[in-house]
Amino acid sequence: MVKKPLLFIFCLILMQNFSYAAAVPPKPKTSELAPAPDFMLLDLEGKEISLAALKGKPIILFFWTTWCPYCRGELKELNDKQAEISRNDTQVLAINIEEPAEKVGRFMNNRLVFYKVLLDKEASVANSYSVIGVPTYVYINKAGYIASSSNYFSHSKYEDIALK
Repeated sequence: MVKKPLLFIFCLILMQNFSYAAAVPPKPKTSELAPAPDFMLLDLEGKEISLAALKGKPIILFFWTTWCPYCRGELKELNDKQAEISRNDTQVLAINIEEPAEKVGRFMNNRLVFYKVLLDKEASVANSYSVIGVPTYVYINKAGYIASSSNYFSHSKYEDIALK
């Protein structure tokens, strides 16, 4: 008599696990991913940098501002991981949103960085990537598709674009 209630509870637990597994969407294939919008921005030295020029390489776009305390931590994190990131030919572009070149230059003067800092003066690139807050990372795979995005550096998302 005790066996039937235990069997019923076991079946309920099993059904819940299967229904959860069925509800998790499968990872999208490259053909289902959105292509990364191309752009051309100036770096701090006034040189034009385009996304198209980096095609075939994994890319991390990092959208940030000087006034964001979380961005400062993420800039340091990116710098600390740059040796590892560059081993896989991954390119990092730190895109400052809507701040004057002079202000960004002064901010970066005291920081040694190993990646390109770009200026999105009118937030047109941030808007094309649907950035709604900073910090924001956008991970672009070698084929030029947006693989994912997050608000902090994700090692697994980085590996997803760099090692595949």
